[in-house]
Amino acid sequence: MNIRLKHIILIIFSLALVAATLFIPTRLENREEIQRTKLGYPAYFMEQNFFDKYGGQYFFPTWEKIDWSGKYPIVSFSPGRLAVDFVLIFLICEGFIYLLETIDFAIRKK
Repeated sequence: MNIRLKHIILIIFSLALVAATLFIPTRLENREEIQRTKLGYPAYFMEQNFFDKYGGQYFFPTWEKIDWSGKYPIVSFSPGRLAVDFVLIFLICEGFIYLLETIDFAIRKK
């Protein structure tokens, strides 16, 4: 496979995975965490405030994921952490593909 095409596919796949990490539920243990719910993995890059979601009635632990409705404000967004997230996911995917290619080469060499 052309190495340039492989990297374009990996970049698109990594961006999709970074976006998908916003939908992974985050465990919240107290009211402070509800006000600044950290979203994104492996390094969070967005915080959202879910304080008004339950009308003051909270039961812990609770799980939240991103809400695009606009009811709950996004407290902060960090482009630097987003870049770190993207690079980490890209490198993990690149390493996995390199490992698979190395194993395939070793098998074909026998």
